[in-house]
Amino acid sequence: MKRKPKNLIPALGNGFTLVELLVVVGIITALVALLLPALARAREYANRIKCAANQRSIGQALTMYTQTYGFYPGAGMWPAVPSSSANLCALWPVRLRLFTGGDQGVFYCPARDERFEWRRDDASRATAGRATPAHTAFGYDEGEPLLAWDSGNFSYGYNVWGTQGSPSVPNALHLGLGNCIVRRDVVSLRDWDANREIRATRVKLPSETIAIADSSADGWWDFVIVAFAGYGAPMHKPMNPDNVHGGGANVLFCDGHVQWYLQKELLITGDFFDLRDRARRRMWNNDHEEHS
Repeated sequence: MKRKPKNLIPALGNGFTLVELLVVVGIITALVALLLPALARAREYANRIKCAANQRSIGQALTMYTQTYGFYPGAGMWPAVPSSSANLCALWPVRLRLFTGGDQGVFYCPARDERFEWRRDDASRATAGRATPAHTAFGYDEGEPLLAWDSGNFSYGYNVWGTQGSPSVPNALHLGLGNCIVRRDVVSLRDWDANREIRATRVKLPSETIAIADSSADGWWDFVIVAFAGYGAPMHKPMNPDNVHGGGANVLFCDGHVQWYLQKELLITGDFFDLRDRARRRMWNNDHEEHS
Protein backbone atom coordinates (compact mmCIF):
# COMPACT_ATOMS: atom_id res chain seq x y z
CA MET A 1 0.00 0.00 0.00
CA LYS A 2 1.33 3.40 -0.98
CA ARG A 3 1.78 6.03 1.68
CA LYS A 4 0.18 9.38 1.22
CA PRO A 5 2.77 12.17 1.26
CA LYS A 6 2.79 14.37 4.32
CA ASN A 7 1.06 17.72 3.99
CA LEU A 8 3.85 20.16 4.75
CA ILE A 9 1.41 23.15 4.81
CA PRO A 10 -0.48 23.34 8.09
CA ALA A 11 -4.25 23.50 7.86
CA LEU A 12 -5.82 26.95 8.15
CA GLY A 13 -9.07 25.73 9.58
CA ASN A 14 -12.48 25.55 7.99
CA GLY A 15 -12.67 29.26 7.00
CA PHE A 16 -12.41 32.90 8.09
CA THR A 17 -14.21 34.26 11.10
CA LEU A 18 -16.57 37.23 10.69
CA VAL A 19 -14.00 39.54 12.28
CA GLU A 20 -11.30 38.38 9.87
CA LEU A 21 -13.62 38.94 6.89
CA LEU A 22 -14.45 42.44 8.09
CA VAL A 23 -10.76 43.23 8.48
CA VAL A 24 -10.03 42.05 4.92
CA VAL A 25 -12.96 44.03 3.52
CA GLY A 26 -11.81 47.08 5.46
CA ILE A 27 -8.27 46.79 4.06
CA ILE A 28 -9.56 46.44 0.50
CA THR A 29 -11.89 49.44 0.96
CA ALA A 30 -9.00 51.54 2.29
CA LEU A 31 -6.80 50.57 -0.66
CA VAL A 32 -9.55 51.45 -3.14
CA ALA A 33 -10.09 54.80 -1.42
CA LEU A 34 -6.38 55.52 -1.73
CA LEU A 35 -6.03 54.36 -5.33
CA LEU A 36 -9.13 55.89 -6.93
CA PRO A 37 -8.06 59.55 -6.50
CA ALA A 38 -4.61 58.67 -7.80
CA LEU A 39 -6.13 56.93 -10.82
CA ALA A 40 -8.44 59.90 -11.44
CA ARG A 41 -5.48 62.28 -11.31
CA ALA A 42 -3.50 60.05 -13.68
CA ARG A 43 -6.44 59.95 -16.11
CA GLU A 44 -6.86 63.73 -15.91
CA TYR A 45 -3.15 64.27 -16.53
CA ALA A 46 -3.22 61.87 -19.49
CA ASN A 47 -6.17 63.79 -20.95
CA ARG A 48 -4.32 67.06 -20.48
CA ILE A 49 -1.26 65.70 -22.30
CA LYS A 50 -3.34 64.31 -25.17
CA CYS A 51 -5.24 67.59 -25.43
CA ALA A 52 -1.97 69.54 -25.58
CA ALA A 53 -0.74 67.22 -28.35
CA ASN A 54 -3.96 67.90 -30.28
CA GLN A 55 -3.46 71.63 -29.93
CA ARG A 56 0.14 71.36 -31.15
CA SER A 57 -1.17 69.64 -34.28
CA ILE A 58 -3.71 72.44 -34.70
CA GLY A 59 -0.88 74.93 -34.20
CA GLN A 60 1.10 73.34 -37.03
CA ALA A 61 -1.97 73.61 -39.26
CA LEU A 62 -2.43 77.26 -38.22
CA THR A 63 1.20 78.04 -39.11
CA MET A 64 0.83 76.41 -42.52
CA TYR A 65 -2.42 78.27 -43.11
CA THR A 66 -0.95 81.69 -42.34
CA GLN A 67 2.12 80.94 -44.45
CA THR A 68 -0.10 79.89 -47.37
CA TYR A 69 -2.71 82.65 -47.25
CA GLY A 70 -1.04 85.42 -45.27
CA PHE A 71 -4.15 85.74 -43.07
CA TYR A 72 -5.52 84.12 -39.95
CA PRO A 73 -8.79 82.28 -40.62
CA GLY A 74 -12.00 83.99 -39.60
CA ALA A 75 -13.74 82.59 -36.54
CA GLY A 76 -17.01 81.81 -38.30
CA MET A 77 -19.16 82.50 -41.33
CA TRP A 78 -22.42 84.42 -41.60
CA PRO A 79 -24.94 83.68 -44.35
CA ALA A 80 -24.90 85.94 -47.41
CA VAL A 81 -27.27 88.41 -45.75
CA PRO A 82 -26.32 88.55 -42.07
CA SER A 83 -29.71 89.79 -40.88
CA SER A 84 -29.95 87.01 -38.33
CA SER A 85 -27.77 84.32 -36.78
CA ALA A 86 -29.48 81.58 -38.81
CA ASN A 87 -26.90 79.19 -40.27
CA LEU A 88 -23.99 81.04 -38.65
CA CYS A 89 -21.31 78.37 -38.40
CA ALA A 90 -17.68 77.83 -37.44
CA LEU A 91 -15.05 78.53 -40.07
CA TRP A 92 -11.59 78.24 -38.55
CA PRO A 93 -11.80 74.45 -37.89
CA VAL A 94 -12.70 73.58 -41.48
CA ARG A 95 -10.05 75.95 -42.82
CA LEU A 96 -7.38 74.34 -40.65
CA ARG A 97 -8.66 70.84 -41.42
CA LEU A 98 -7.24 71.37 -44.90
CA PHE A 99 -3.79 71.31 -43.28
CA THR A 100 -4.29 68.31 -40.96
CA GLY A 101 -4.73 65.84 -43.79
CA GLY A 102 -8.44 65.80 -43.02
CA ASP A 103 -7.82 64.48 -39.51
CA GLN A 104 -10.64 65.74 -37.29
CA GLY A 105 -9.51 63.81 -34.22
CA VAL A 106 -7.13 66.62 -33.27
CA PHE A 107 -10.14 68.90 -32.70
CA TYR A 108 -11.51 66.69 -29.91
CA CYS A 109 -10.36 67.06 -26.31
CA PRO A 110 -10.40 63.62 -24.60
CA ALA A 111 -11.64 65.23 -21.38
CA ARG A 112 -14.99 65.86 -23.11
CA ASP A 113 -17.74 63.32 -23.69
CA GLU A 114 -18.49 61.82 -27.09
CA ARG A 115 -20.95 64.60 -28.02
CA PHE A 116 -17.95 66.84 -28.66
CA GLU A 117 -16.34 64.58 -31.25
CA TRP A 118 -16.41 66.23 -34.66
CA ARG A 119 -17.44 63.68 -37.28
CA ARG A 120 -18.55 64.18 -40.86
CA ASP A 121 -21.27 61.56 -40.45
CA ASP A 122 -22.71 62.92 -37.19
CA ALA A 123 -26.43 63.14 -38.00
CA SER A 124 -27.17 64.76 -34.62
CA ARG A 125 -25.50 67.96 -35.87
CA ALA A 126 -27.51 68.05 -39.09
CA THR A 127 -30.43 69.82 -37.40
CA ALA A 128 -28.44 73.04 -37.76
CA GLY A 129 -28.13 72.55 -41.51
CA ARG A 130 -25.73 70.93 -43.94
CA ALA A 131 -23.00 72.45 -46.06
CA THR A 132 -24.06 73.69 -49.48
CA PRO A 133 -21.81 74.16 -52.53
CA ALA A 134 -21.25 77.73 -51.30
CA HIS A 135 -19.73 76.36 -48.08
CA THR A 136 -17.35 74.03 -49.91
CA ALA A 137 -15.25 76.97 -51.10
CA PHE A 138 -14.30 77.58 -47.48
CA GLY A 139 -13.42 74.01 -46.54
CA TYR A 140 -16.69 72.25 -45.73
CA ASP A 141 -17.59 69.06 -47.59
CA GLU A 142 -20.90 69.34 -49.37
CA GLY A 143 -23.63 67.77 -47.25
CA GLU A 144 -21.67 67.53 -44.01
CA PRO A 145 -23.33 68.99 -40.88
CA LEU A 146 -22.41 72.59 -40.17
CA LEU A 147 -20.68 73.47 -36.91
CA ALA A 148 -23.42 75.83 -35.81
CA TRP A 149 -23.03 78.53 -33.19
CA ASP A 150 -25.95 77.33 -31.06
CA SER A 151 -25.78 73.55 -31.39
CA GLY A 152 -22.28 72.64 -32.51
CA ASN A 153 -20.63 71.01 -29.50
CA PHE A 154 -16.91 71.62 -29.91
CA SER A 155 -13.79 71.33 -27.74
CA TYR A 156 -11.69 74.34 -28.71
CA GLY A 157 -12.34 78.05 -29.05
CA TYR A 158 -10.68 80.75 -31.17
CA ASN A 159 -9.50 84.16 -29.94
CA VAL A 160 -12.08 86.11 -31.88
CA TRP A 161 -11.98 89.66 -30.42
CA GLY A 162 -9.03 90.13 -28.10
CA THR A 163 -10.01 92.69 -25.47
CA GLN A 164 -11.84 94.99 -27.88
CA GLY A 165 -15.30 93.50 -27.52
CA SER A 166 -17.18 92.61 -30.70
CA PRO A 167 -16.81 95.28 -33.38
CA SER A 168 -18.93 94.59 -36.46
CA VAL A 169 -15.84 94.67 -38.65
CA PRO A 170 -12.28 93.93 -37.46
CA ASN A 171 -10.91 97.36 -38.33
CA ALA A 172 -7.80 99.03 -36.95
CA LEU A 173 -9.23 98.63 -33.43
CA HIS A 174 -9.82 94.90 -33.79
CA LEU A 175 -7.48 93.09 -31.43
CA GLY A 176 -8.24 89.38 -31.87
CA LEU A 177 -7.50 87.01 -34.75
CA GLY A 178 -10.58 87.72 -36.88
CA ASN A 179 -14.33 87.91 -36.65
CA CYS A 180 -17.02 86.09 -38.64
CA ILE A 181 -16.80 86.57 -42.41
CA VAL A 182 -19.82 87.28 -44.58
CA ARG A 183 -20.44 84.83 -47.43
CA ARG A 184 -21.29 86.62 -50.67
CA ASP A 185 -23.08 85.41 -53.77
CA VAL A 186 -19.91 84.82 -55.78
CA VAL A 187 -18.19 81.67 -54.56
CA SER A 188 -14.40 81.73 -54.36
CA LEU A 189 -11.68 81.29 -51.76
CA ARG A 190 -11.29 85.06 -51.65
CA ASP A 191 -15.02 85.68 -51.27
CA TRP A 192 -14.92 87.43 -47.92
CA ASP A 193 -14.68 90.84 -46.36
CA ALA A 194 -10.92 91.37 -46.24
CA ASN A 195 -11.12 93.12 -42.88
CA ARG A 196 -12.75 90.12 -41.25
CA GLU A 197 -9.63 87.99 -41.52
CA ILE A 198 -6.59 89.81 -40.21
CA ARG A 199 -3.22 89.69 -41.89
CA ALA A 200 -0.66 87.48 -40.20
CA THR A 201 1.61 90.50 -39.84
CA ARG A 202 -0.96 92.11 -37.49
CA VAL A 203 0.17 89.69 -34.77
CA LYS A 204 3.23 91.45 -33.39
CA LEU A 205 4.39 88.82 -30.90
CA PRO A 206 3.10 85.35 -31.91
CA SER A 207 4.82 83.58 -29.02
CA GLU A 208 2.81 85.68 -26.53
CA THR A 209 -0.54 85.90 -28.35
CA ILE A 210 -3.39 83.49 -27.57
CA ALA A 211 -4.82 81.71 -30.60
CA ILE A 212 -6.92 78.78 -29.33
CA ALA A 213 -7.81 77.24 -25.96
CA ASP A 214 -10.15 74.73 -24.33
CA SER A 215 -13.60 76.28 -24.69
CA SER A 216 -16.55 76.31 -22.31
CA ALA A 217 -18.00 73.46 -24.39
CA ASP A 218 -21.70 73.70 -23.66
CA GLY A 219 -22.98 73.80 -27.24
CA TRP A 220 -23.25 77.60 -27.39
CA TRP A 221 -20.49 79.47 -29.24
CA ASP A 222 -18.08 76.65 -28.44
CA PHE A 223 -15.77 77.53 -31.32
CA VAL A 224 -14.77 80.93 -29.90
CA ILE A 225 -13.24 82.11 -26.62
CA VAL A 226 -13.60 85.53 -25.04
CA ALA A 227 -11.23 87.26 -22.62
CA PHE A 228 -13.78 88.92 -20.35
CA ALA A 229 -14.60 86.94 -17.20
CA GLY A 230 -18.21 85.75 -17.19
CA TYR A 231 -19.00 86.85 -20.76
CA GLY A 232 -22.14 85.04 -21.95
CA ALA A 233 -23.47 84.18 -18.48
CA PRO A 234 -25.94 83.63 -16.88
CA MET A 235 -27.92 82.26 -19.82
CA HIS A 236 -25.05 79.95 -20.74
CA LYS A 237 -21.61 78.98 -19.55
CA PRO A 238 -19.23 81.93 -20.01
CA MET A 239 -17.47 81.93 -23.37
CA ASN A 240 -14.11 81.87 -21.58
CA PRO A 241 -11.29 79.34 -21.67
CA ASP A 242 -12.62 76.53 -19.50
CA ASN A 243 -11.29 74.88 -16.33
CA VAL A 244 -11.55 71.37 -17.77
CA HIS A 245 -7.96 70.36 -16.96
CA GLY A 246 -7.29 70.57 -13.23
CA GLY A 247 -8.91 73.97 -12.88
CA GLY A 248 -7.39 75.35 -16.04
CA ALA A 249 -7.04 75.11 -19.81
CA ASN A 250 -4.45 74.27 -22.43
CA VAL A 251 -3.67 77.33 -24.53
CA LEU A 252 -2.23 77.34 -28.05
CA PHE A 253 -0.26 80.46 -28.94
CA CYS A 254 0.17 81.86 -32.44
CA ASP A 255 3.73 80.54 -32.73
CA GLY A 256 2.47 76.97 -32.20
CA HIS A 257 3.53 76.26 -28.61
CA VAL A 258 1.03 75.07 -25.99
CA GLN A 259 0.96 75.96 -22.30
CA TRP A 260 -1.41 75.14 -19.44
CA TYR A 261 -2.89 77.97 -17.34
CA LEU A 262 -5.26 78.15 -14.43
CA GLN A 263 -8.50 79.66 -15.69
CA LYS A 264 -8.14 82.75 -13.48
CA GLU A 265 -4.73 83.45 -15.05
CA LEU A 266 -6.40 83.95 -18.44
CA LEU A 267 -9.48 86.03 -17.69
CA ILE A 268 -9.78 89.82 -17.87
CA THR A 269 -11.55 91.44 -14.93
CA GLY A 270 -11.65 95.00 -16.26
CA ASP A 271 -9.50 96.40 -13.46
CA PHE A 272 -6.95 98.39 -15.45
CA PHE A 273 -5.06 99.26 -12.26
CA ASP A 274 -4.33 95.58 -11.65
CA LEU A 275 -0.88 94.93 -13.14
CA ARG A 276 -1.60 91.22 -13.57
CA ASP A 277 -4.80 92.03 -15.44
CA ARG A 278 -2.90 94.38 -17.73
CA ALA A 279 -0.37 91.64 -18.49
CA ARG A 280 -3.18 89.23 -19.33
CA ARG A 281 -4.66 91.80 -21.74
CA ARG A 282 -1.48 91.77 -23.80
CA MET A 283 -1.76 88.00 -24.32
CA TRP A 284 -5.18 88.43 -25.97
CA ASN A 285 -4.34 91.32 -28.30
CA ASN A 286 -2.72 91.00 -31.70
CA ASP A 287 -0.66 94.16 -31.16
CA HIS A 288 0.45 92.95 -27.69
CA GLU A 289 -0.70 96.19 -26.10
CA GLU A 290 -2.81 96.54 -22.95
CA HIS A 291 -5.67 98.74 -24.19
CA SER A 292 -7.93 100.17 -21.54
